[in-house]
Amino acid sequence: MDNVPLVDLALARVAAATGDGPANLAVHVHHHPDQLIEHVGDRAHLSVEQPVALGTAGAVGHLRPWLDGRPALVVNGDTWSRIAL
Repeated sequence: MDNVPLVDLALARVAAATGDGPANLAVHVHHHPDQLIEHVGDRAHLSVEQPVALGTAGAVGHLRPWLDGRPALVVNGDTWSRIAL
């Protein structure tokens, strides 16, 4: 949408429900990790999945220490939607 990267749209959409910043947002990175790490920067906690993608449940499990028992809202960052969370 308007040449905005999907990850940016996903971050904005989730931040509206959770708050922004690395205390509230996490991005799992597998494909093109260097590009995503540079692009996201310190706007979210970054969790790098290497050497293989973990899938949704594995990705959430990988975040267990960061979640520290908090509830999680999981969205797919490579899709676009206008539906408010």
